[in-house]
Amino acid sequence: MGLRESRRERTIAMRIRLVRGPSSSSSITSASREQARQQLGRDLDRAACVLRMFDTGGGANRSFDIDVGREARNWYINLWTDNATYCAELGFLTPEGTFHSLVRSNTVT
Repeated sequence: MGLRESRRERTIAMRIRLVRGPSSSSSITSASREQARQQLGRDLDRAACVLRMFDTGGGANRSFDIDVGREARNWYINLWTDNATYCAELGFLTPEGTFHSLVRSNTVT
């Protein structure tokens, strides 16, 4: 699966970096990987590893996906506005459009 494995817990954290925008890093438990494999079956091999970003401020609830690859550990995220509240979910997106979330981040403003 290629994602960094953690024995204790699955995590994703977002931090604000003034010059480049938010950054994110993650670790995933082997139990989370197995759960994804059980739910997605063979689709897991064809699924893209994505960071799904949510603009949760002001009732907008807009989202977009960033294909981060299975080997990435940290991401710098360029956003279109700085006047928003964001959170992210790391997960797998199948070619049919099914999203399986592994973990949800904190929110950043």
